Amino acid sequence: MLRTVRNHPLALIVLVALVLRAYPWFLPHTLLGVMEVDDGVYYGASRMLLAGHLPYADFTIVHPPLTSILLLPFAAIGAVVGDPYGLAAARLAMAGVAVANVLLVHRLAALVTPSRALALAAAAGYAVMPDAVIAEHTLLLEPVVNLFCLSAVLLLLRGRPFLAGALFALAGGVKVFAAASVLA
Repeated sequence: MLRTVRNHPLALIVLVALVLRAYPWFLPHTLLGVMEVDDGVYYGASRMLLAGHLPYADFTIVHPPLTSILLLPFAAIGAVVGDPYGLAAARLAMAGVAVANVLLVHRLAALVTPSRALALAAAAGYAVMPDAVIAEHTLLLEPVVNLFCLSAVLLLLRGRPFLAGALFALAGGVKVFAAASVLA
């Protein structure tokens, strides 16, 4: 086991990230229940969209509507087997977003530093960062914004500014504050 960790430290970092984000799911009434106020709002907006109601015309939501669109597959699961399962499936997908974010932080750090250890430290820092852990255990906007912005920066560093701009625009479609990333 120790040899595997030594040979694949990034895999260990990803595993730690997943364990930290999944831990709350094993507490009573969480994976299939309400964990945050916002996760129900975003999921509910997606269910309303699935039912044919349009954001801003038929119901009010504070943020841009891309999250409602991205959650449509999970709203469809909820429509078929029940909303607790649709919400749980979305939470599991958010774990995938968390893994992608950890890997993107590692990749970006590896591009800007020659030190493998520093790139691993950056990924480990993101994996255990309390704000990231809290946001990525359920349906919140910030993990998706992070995914789009980290991917955009990676594309910028690889000389793909048009695709990077498209990803920054998608980030803004999730939460307006993503414009600060574009300015940075």
